[in-house]
Amino acid sequence: NSIEEPNQLNDLIPEVKIDIVKNSNFSKKLMSNGKLSAKKKVNLKFLNEGVIDEIYVNNGSVVKKGQLIATQKENYLNFEIKKNKELINKAKLKIEDILLGFNYELKDSLKVPTKLFKMAKSRSGIAEANLLLLQAQEKLQRTRLVAPFSGVIANMNAQSNNLSSFKEEVCTLINDKYLSVDFSILENEYGIIKSSDEVLVYPISLPNKVFKGKVKYINPTVDENGFISVKAEVLNKKNLLLDGMNVAVIIKKEMNESLVIPKKAVVERQNKKVVFTYHNGKSIWNYVTTGEQTLDSIVINKGLSINDSIIVEGNINLAHKTKVLLID
Repeated sequence: NSIEEPNQLNDLIPEVKIDIVKNSNFSKKLMSNGKLSAKKKVNLKFLNEGVIDEIYVNNGSVVKKGQLIATQKENYLNFEIKKNKELINKAKLKIEDILLGFNYELKDSLKVPTKLFKMAKSRSGIAEANLLLLQAQEKLQRTRLVAPFSGVIANMNAQSNNLSSFKEEVCTLINDKYLSVDFSILENEYGIIKSSDEVLVYPISLPNKVFKGKVKYINPTVDENGFISVKAEVLNKKNLLLDGMNVAVIIKKEMNESLVIPKKAVVERQNKKVVFTYHNGKSIWNYVTTGEQTLDSIVINKGLSINDSIIVEGNINLAHKTKVLLID
């Protein structure tokens, strides 16, 4: 394209400010919105149906692995265990009676023929009694609800003296030392980030607070809207972050050394991007091709050189070889 020197409309000389083109690292920001979720989260329930006796924690309680959360009343199970132990003793007496009928004693069980001993045990019902005892003992253990891992209590629904079944949640246990943050990036940003990149997380509900994390997974598929799902892991510093929080996510990427200039230096001319350089008191028109950009900076891929003096203010109405006045 040929560039013609325009006619000056008047004798006013535009005032401009310049900057020097330098080679520098370009920091690109990827911005997104996401939601926090606990990496480890479980709804705690009793495995027995029974009446809750005591609850030892509240919402927000910090608990250790194995710590007692709640208990169910166990009187009826203690009675069952006692009853089943008595059944076992009766079964042993029955075995003894059967063996005595064949001139054997229980204390001499090693001498008793195998078939005879099996028959005696079968008729006594000792196997069923042992099974009932084992079931009652297991139920007794299940009256104690303990934390399977260390964390914080949430969603406490239960109350003492209320009936609790194995379908009803008592509370939720959350390990909130590390939280996951799920967010999306645009398809054209896919090649910029990678696993282990640092992310900055800004909770919407905690102004001026920032938390550091790292990218853990990038889902290798693009959805119908042109987005790619990313999961990062964030350290819950001072336990300020909560499961389900909405957050803003920023990823800063340092690009290779590039020609980076202020974005305001680039103007549109003839549907092309132009940067005016300053030379001997005049503005010089330069077509440029651009690359990555931020809110205030842009990479120049072609059209400028290091140490060029570019016009960064007063360039809106300039033309090629317009006489300009340089100001500080």
